[in-house]
Amino acid sequence: MDYEKTSLWEKTLGIQGDQSIDCLRASYLSFREHMKGLLNEVRIDFPNLTDHSIEHVDNLWGMASLITGDAYPINPLEGYILGCSFLVHDAVLSYKAFGGRDVLRQTVEWKDSYQDIVGTIDDTEDGKKIIDFKVIRQLHAQNCEDILFRQFEGMDGNLSYLLTDDEMRKHYGQIIGDIASSHHWEADKIQDLPTQVNPLSKFPSDWVVCPRKLACILRCADAAAIDSGRAPEYIFRLLLLNGVSKNHWVAQNRLGVALDVNDPTRLVITSTCDFEEKDFAAWNVAYDAVGVIDDELGKCQGLLSEQEQFQVKSVAGARSRKALSSYIKTKDWMPSDVSVHISNVARLITTLGGKELYGKEDHQLIVLRELIQNARDAIHARRLIEGEENFNGKISVKVCKAGDDVVLSVTDNGVGMSLDTISHSLLDFGNSFWHEDSVNVEFPGLKSAGFESVGQYGIGFFSVFMIAKSVMVESRKFSDGLSDAHIVKFPSGLTLAPIFANCKGRSTSYSTVVSLHLKEQYEKWPTIYEVKRNQMNSTNFEAPFSAVLSVLVSGLDVDVYYKEFDEEEKLVHHRIFASDFDKKAWLRELSFADYQQDKNLDDYIDANYNRLQYIYDERHRFAGLAAIGTRFLPLQDFLGGSTIGGLLTDINSRTGEHWIGIIDNKPESAKRGGGEYKASPSILREWAETQVNDLGPVVFPDFQMRFRLQLAMHFFKTDPSRIAVAFCFLKTNNTIQFAAHPLEGLVELLASGKKLIFVDSTLGSKMENEGHGDVYLDFNRLASNLNEDEILYNPLMNSGFLSYKIIDGVPRNDNGFIDCLYRMAVSLGYKIVFSYIRNYVASNLGMMDRAMVIEVKK
Repeated sequence: MDYEKTSLWEKTLGIQGDQSIDCLRASYLSFREHMKGLLNEVRIDFPNLTDHSIEHVDNLWGMASLITGDAYPINPLEGYILGCSFLVHDAVLSYKAFGGRDVLRQTVEWKDSYQDIVGTIDDTEDGKKIIDFKVIRQLHAQNCEDILFRQFEGMDGNLSYLLTDDEMRKHYGQIIGDIASSHHWEADKIQDLPTQVNPLSKFPSDWVVCPRKLACILRCADAAAIDSGRAPEYIFRLLLLNGVSKNHWVAQNRLGVALDVNDPTRLVITSTCDFEEKDFAAWNVAYDAVGVIDDELGKCQGLLSEQEQFQVKSVAGARSRKALSSYIKTKDWMPSDVSVHISNVARLITTLGGKELYGKEDHQLIVLRELIQNARDAIHARRLIEGEENFNGKISVKVCKAGDDVVLSVTDNGVGMSLDTISHSLLDFGNSFWHEDSVNVEFPGLKSAGFESVGQYGIGFFSVFMIAKSVMVESRKFSDGLSDAHIVKFPSGLTLAPIFANCKGRSTSYSTVVSLHLKEQYEKWPTIYEVKRNQMNSTNFEAPFSAVLSVLVSGLDVDVYYKEFDEEEKLVHHRIFASDFDKKAWLRELSFADYQQDKNLDDYIDANYNRLQYIYDERHRFAGLAAIGTRFLPLQDFLGGSTIGGLLTDINSRTGEHWIGIIDNKPESAKRGGGEYKASPSILREWAETQVNDLGPVVFPDFQMRFRLQLAMHFFKTDPSRIAVAFCFLKTNNTIQFAAHPLEGLVELLASGKKLIFVDSTLGSKMENEGHGDVYLDFNRLASNLNEDEILYNPLMNSGFLSYKIIDGVPRNDNGFIDCLYRMAVSLGYKIVFSYIRNYVASNLGMMDRAMVIEVKK
């Protein structure tokens, strides 16, 4: 549409014979010529976008005229400012408008967003370009506000302003930028614009500018500009589009916008050709776009005075897919207003955020783990913002009586939460604030500073309703004053909507408090906790809850305090990186050593706590504090554990079999079961090798330690050949001997004519060439039946070290026993021959096991 023939142009800048208007028109047309090139940069940089060229800007004059109506009150100065705002509103969606791609990628906002893909398969130039556009959109409004006051280099190499009219730029540049920016604001924020801006003295006094009115015109016209002019057919065919961009192009390429011939107060948007079933997604894009237009019209009508009301009030069919399908046609399918919905949100949250997810035991510990994790994330964020040298943070857990109720509270002095964060993130089931784009807006620079939350799934907070009959959250951003605190209350659990209120904080020493009034079945607080074992003939033991809490938070980089009823508050965990961190005391706390009363355990801790070594991942993030296990028997000594974000995944039935201390895991699911380790296999392999090397000569004469180390090294995918040993039965002169043999010694023994008998579990022998050593055998009875030329391998305990797979006579290189034995033989100049004896012996489980016979030859 020729913008010079629109009603808004004709009644403003199109008026002829008036010197003031002639000056405004000339200024606008000059500005338009300068902006034409900048707008073209959008297509060059982001070709998959629908049209944002000068043609789109010109079309806004027509769409705005359609919406406002022929009799709309607007003066020439307002027409000038509106037209300039049209030109500016999309012009910043390019690299050039931002100062160049390199400048963009140096911004804090870009670095924050880049953290979401760094180290992933999306860390490519294409991935970075997606971030480029995302950040340009994020900074779009801010850039609109100041683009008129920046100089750009022209083709002649000289710098100049886009709006060369110095007087108009000086006096109206800011309001033009604000109006252009406002199309990215929430509608309510338009009220922040001035109610009126009076004209310069050279203009008529009645040319008063109403910025709110102009902002509403821009919003509605831009929203309604969804016809085929935005997605020209010839450009659409030139582009290879897919996904969301393609759906927008397909939708807009088929639409036409006009007034309803029977009702000029509403728009009708129709399709120029039908949408087939394959165009289902594009049709829904059109439906959503129609809904946006209708919403914008409704919101803006509420912001405008009676004389400023637009002629168009709504869009036909906007509130129903079925109704809209009579305008935007479909072929051989029918849009439906039936959609997936949740009729009982409270029940869903209770199910997925409660017992069905977490199980039936230790609910108090589960809730504490989730709340402490949230508190730790908040403290970690503030620490990065303020600097670790300035802030360490503190978490306090308290259990007390309040009338007849028992109240559990968790308090932290982290970043705190704004009202928006509480209402839109904390209470948004399945949505974590730390993974939203809004975190980049609220705390710019946080992600690029290395922040990574423990919370991943956005459902942890809702675990509180397993044990709480009422919940209260009080919070304020740490940088706000006490009067800026907010409270959200669930007075009846999840049965009613929460109550929001402003409040005055009691102290600047904390930012967030979560208080739970416990349900009746949880009011008997477990001041004494039964720590459980799961091995046969083992006994449980008791420990105070404070000790259990200490174990739960054993890997946290934050101090944790605990107060129970009338007792004094005490430190139960000192942050793991503190300069005065006591590794011995920490290992005793982790293993409940004070409550196991085991002298051997005490001695083992005394001898090994100094071997604890900090483990970091590739990005130098904490990934564990551990030493490789050297204890012969895999006792449930509670010396080891897995954590997620520093919080232990399991309190009970732990061993120091492969390591003592903790190793951090990535969360496998919302339940927080341990998945893969946070540190890569290569880092853990290097750590394990260092641990064995640091043990030094003490290893080699101690066959029991070597046996334990070989299992741990195999577990961490490290080659244990140099220290590996085999415990075997051997018959000599009709006498049974049981001894440990280093691998090189075992190879030489086999080279002398002996045969090694490796009994294969029927359960593990899935294929002819693979198996797993059986530990469920009476090895003493088996040994009594040995021939003089046979050696019986005794695995002593089950582990992955016993598995093997042989391909073309060569074991798979997996650092298991068979692989290590084979490689040792080859290194000594021998070869190994494998054969099998079927139905060699009955296992304790009643099935017949085969035996693999291993012979060594020159």
